[in-house]
Amino acid sequence: MLHKTDIMVIFGVAIIIIVSIYTMSLPEAKEELSKRSLQKVNITEIAVSDEFGFSARSIKVNQIILIQAEIVNLQNNTQPFVYIVKVNDQDNVTYSISYNKSELAPNDRVSVANSWIPTKSGNYTISIFLWSDTDGREVLAPKKSINVIVE
Repeated sequence: MLHKTDIMVIFGVAIIIIVSIYTMSLPEAKEELSKRSLQKVNITEIAVSDEFGFSARSIKVNQIILIQAEIVNLQNNTQPFVYIVKVNDQDNVTYSISYNKSELAPNDRVSVANSWIPTKSGNYTISIFLWSDTDGREVLAPKKSINVIVE
């Protein structure tokens, strides 16, 4: 027969086990939730092309460049988005920022491009951000970046 003290000990051990299991799984759950919240929309690889849409094998000063990516809505609802392109020079100074604002139908995809005209040669990093609005309150996808050389 269990005494009141035995029941309290068993109850206390059960609570410790439950709390331990919960706290051990909490970091993984937070990480998974974070990944899911970032994956409302997917950005494919960044492509750099000339003004006619052909892949730019080499980039020249004063050449019109299109920085494009395909955006895929992974949700069953319409998603407003802002496609932001930031170009930094080799000293990490922001050289150009441009954006397109639109919305994406449920489970749809669209190709988006912003233009850039480099005015001096050098190494540049092009980064693409996808936000729900211009305030940047909600990140829809992880940032993607590529490096390019302007001759």
